[in-house]
Amino acid sequence: MDKFEQIKGNYYQGFSLRISEELLEKVKYLAIKHKRSINKEIEFALEQYVKEN
Repeated sequence: MDKFEQIKGNYYQGFSLRISEELLEKVKYLAIKHKRSINKEIEFALEQYVKEN
């Protein structure tokens, strides 16, 4: 356990992602529709993909 986990309890590691403008616009649309941030929308989509595979 690193010092961030000890302090915050639920520490998320940063991660850079390069995607096309077209895909980003679609993700933005979905994030607004689902009342989530873009980051949370991407996280949700990844979680769903991992569950199904």
